[in-house]
Amino acid sequence: EEAARRTLEILRNYKKISHDEGTAKIIACGTSAFREAANRDQLRNRIKAEVDIDVEILNGDEEAERTFIGALSALDDERKQFAVIDIGGGSTEFTFGRRDKIERRISTKLGVVRLTERFLHPSPPSDAQLQQATDLIRNCLNETGYFQTAGYMLVGVAGTATTVAAVTLGLREFDRKKIDGLVVSLEEVRGVFQTLRSRTVEEIASPIIPPGRADVILAGVLILRESMQFYHFDKISVSTRGLRYGMVLREIRRQGGTLPS
Repeated sequence: EEAARRTLEILRNYKKISHDEGTAKIIACGTSAFREAANRDQLRNRIKAEVDIDVEILNGDEEAERTFIGALSALDDERKQFAVIDIGGGSTEFTFGRRDKIERRISTKLGVVRLTERFLHPSPPSDAQLQQATDLIRNCLNETGYFQTAGYMLVGVAGTATTVAAVTLGLREFDRKKIDGLVVSLEEVRGVFQTLRSRTVEEIASPIIPPGRADVILAGVLILRESMQFYHFDKISVSTRGLRYGMVLREIRRQGGTLPS
């Protein structure tokens, strides 16, 4: 109930901001947590009744497609093949394909909240706890099956990737222009992990890592490091775009509009 009230309050605030900005339409979607919630239909109906916002619950393929489209929307790289990694709270998604076609999607239960709650409490976690988390990630990735990724460009979306970029740059505050498109090496990802692994949540928290992310960022960086190693990527291009942008672009297409460059 408390989580439902927080969700409703946040949506009310977002709706006010949208109206203040003069938007003509609000679109909203639910992803992994919404899909798995036992009371998802009740919450969706409650949001409609109390806030008058329709929430579209995306399945895994829909979420992957829109995240992929959004992540690539700002890239001017003419490479033919891309791999997008989206590290979330309940799952991590890998999407491989070309700009106009998704070739493969892999969904795992490697979420930062799941991993943190299971292995990485209290903070900082012990070496044994980190090893347990690492073993789980590696086993999960091995179960998905490796395939050849030579020629693919890895793109990272969502909070883990953008936070790693901000830490790598030594930013004191989040700067979208500096982060979007930044290329971070695997060695730099490993360096961020080493920096965070021995710190408490209070020590991790900073202007660019708010308390709500400070407690799960270590898990996110661990998932990112292991994923890059597994698929043999030595660098990642960070995108501040993702699902939200993909949702907007899809809506523009749906209404017959012209896609922005």
